[in-house]
Amino acid sequence: MFFSYIIRRVGGALGIRPGALRVLETIFFTGVVVVLAFVGGILSARILGPEGRGELTSIIIGLQVAGQLAVVGLPSAIIYNVKKTPAQTPELVGAVLTLAFVFGIASSLIGVLIIPYWLENTSEPIIRAAQIAMLATPMWTVMQVATPILRAKDEFDIFNGVRVATPLVTAIVLGIYLLFTTIRDPIPASLPYVLNTCIFVFWPLWWIWKTCQPRFRNLLAPVRTLLQYGLRSLIVDTVQTLSRFLDRIVLVYLLPPAAVGLYVVAVAMARAMNEMGMAIALVLFPKASGQEATQAIAMTDLAARIGLFSMLVLGLPMLILADFLIGNLFGHEFLPAVSIFQRLLIAVILGSTCDILSQAFFATGKPETASILRCIEMVALVGLLFFLAPRYGMDGASFAVLASSVLRFIATLASYPLVLGVSLPRLYINRSDIGKVRKARSDRVSRQQNGE
Repeated sequence: MFFSYIIRRVGGALGIRPGALRVLETIFFTGVVVVLAFVGGILSARILGPEGRGELTSIIIGLQVAGQLAVVGLPSAIIYNVKKTPAQTPELVGAVLTLAFVFGIASSLIGVLIIPYWLENTSEPIIRAAQIAMLATPMWTVMQVATPILRAKDEFDIFNGVRVATPLVTAIVLGIYLLFTTIRDPIPASLPYVLNTCIFVFWPLWWIWKTCQPRFRNLLAPVRTLLQYGLRSLIVDTVQTLSRFLDRIVLVYLLPPAAVGLYVVAVAMARAMNEMGMAIALVLFPKASGQEATQAIAMTDLAARIGLFSMLVLGLPMLILADFLIGNLFGHEFLPAVSIFQRLLIAVILGSTCDILSQAFFATGKPETASILRCIEMVALVGLLFFLAPRYGMDGASFAVLASSVLRFIATLASYPLVLGVSLPRLYINRSDIGKVRKARSDRVSRQQNGE
């Protein structure tokens, strides 16, 4: 890809190591994907208004959830096993593609049966459209395992190309829809969301078929290998996947489409901050894994302080200018979402800080602590949503998200002395931190100059 070429040429001229360049390239394309998805969200909101935007969410949420949950654990399993035993790549790739397709069909059928009960607050045409959308699940599940194969084989050009192409084409189609039609129907607006993955999945599949030459005979042994590894990460991966969708999964069941539409717009505005905070931490600091425990915790604490400070610098103006941003970007119909956005933005900043702080548990061999903390947040969120959303609508839903994020934040801080046996992490920046950042950058430059 053109941008990959530019990044590599500039990085090479600056003496940046290939590993660091790959991290920067991934962060860059993650940012591009976030921006394109955000643009698509703006266009769909402009086209449909609050109620239509909520109906669009109802149509595609089942497909999005099933497309990821059906193969949970398999993406990490294929990466690990292809890296570990490259000679068995054809068998492993054939097995994972078969599993993904079979699991996708099963999830599709289950989704078709569940949707009428799940979306009982929506109209009959929307329910039918959501059921038809579920038929695309097998192609979505195949995409979920195809892109990890690209990563395992270090084919990042196609990997990043697929990541960018899907939201880019979605945004282009929605832009054409907005400019050249007067139809404000969520069903045709859902088509680019549903079909783009079904089309672009053939790009990585073409490369995989040509390069990996997958085999589809005698699959029992590679299937067992993949499932054994996948089951080890099943709980963590399931929790991570559900955490991205849980609020919307519950709200499309509890609230009418207009309220869901306002909430989804607020979420789209707020959650862009999550990517910003994590990207900043990745740029400034290497992974803490493999370091001595005390050093790993110190590195994580510093990354959390830098990430929190950066998110506050970016987030406070967004809080203040929320009326202006939402009114001008999404339309004045979405101004009731301003207070929701403000609460969700605070929740996202707290949650992103917890994500960074939780790296200390992974780096010190206690990953179960991070999973338990996330589960506590999810259980609290579901309970609060069922209690508050029916009574107070979208305001109650946003308070539920904020309260569960505060609970996880407090529990994460408390886990430092209780689990790691260290003092509470300091969350404000001082001069010492600035000195550490400068030293880290200086050390990195020295290593690059020495060719390390």
